Amino acid sequence: MTMESSSFSPSADKEVEDLHRRFQLFSKQHWYAEAADVGRQWLEKSKSVWGPNHPDTLSIMYLRGTALYADGKLDDAEEIFRELLSLRKEKLGLDHRDTIATLDAVCETLCGLCKYDESMRLLEEELRLCENAFGLQHELTIKTLRNAAQMYRMKNDPFLASAVLLRALELSTKGFGRDHPCTAGIQDELNEIRGPQDSLALRQALAAKNGLPIPGDLLSGLKSIDISQLLAEYQDVSGFVSGGVELTNASMMRLGEVRGILPQPALRIPSAFESETSEDESLSESEFQSHADEIPM
Repeated sequence: MTMESSSFSPSADKEVEDLHRRFQLFSKQHWYAEAADVGRQWLEKSKSVWGPNHPDTLSIMYLRGTALYADGKLDDAEEIFRELLSLRKEKLGLDHRDTIATLDAVCETLCGLCKYDESMRLLEEELRLCENAFGLQHELTIKTLRNAAQMYRMKNDPFLASAVLLRALELSTKGFGRDHPCTAGIQDELNEIRGPQDSLALRQALAAKNGLPIPGDLLSGLKSIDISQLLAEYQDVSGFVSGGVELTNASMMRLGEVRGILPQPALRIPSAFESETSEDESLSESEFQSHADEIPM
């Protein structure tokens, strides 16, 4: 789940502090049933001390929902996350980080309940909000793309899952570099779907399924290279009996293997996955990481 940015602020109320410590203890020990029960008491006390709409009360609702989810009480988790989402939309607005975190929690819970269509609908909304709030190359935006790809895999649609992961790979490579754990993780997920070797047939099937054009010339900018000499280094290249787009794409993928260069994705993601948010507006990785430990668990 996407972690929210706000954190619980311990108060002078001794009972609230004791419940907070007990919740943390049970959570760290993975005693989620006990943590969920303490979370219920903690939430009730918070409402009585601060009121139902206080930021700390809302943070406690989120934490209790995570405990219910971890304990397998998905219906109860969905109920509390939906209630929290409504409160946060009203109090914070749609594009606030904590609202998006709650929407992400609803999506994940619905997925756990096998309500894939509804989960995907909300996940698409979450993706648009992440793009607008954080930018295309922010880690939360890329994470949401990865979640969408996993959803397509669970719906037995590996072609669309591959398309979305290729988009995530492009953004992660551009934003964080090829050696970043996020980029490597996306590449691993792609390999699980289609195997370590790329396939022209897969690209063509994916394009046909989703109406995506395959670029006509992947060798653009390399016209001065003697292709026959480079291909000669790869002994298994054979069977090309016609020219045009298919030969160009297949040749480029072979060249990528020989030279150790990842082929460029031969597709475009539909406009639903794009944003007018400029790159200058995206948050840096360090800004993203600064939020990671703000919620006590």
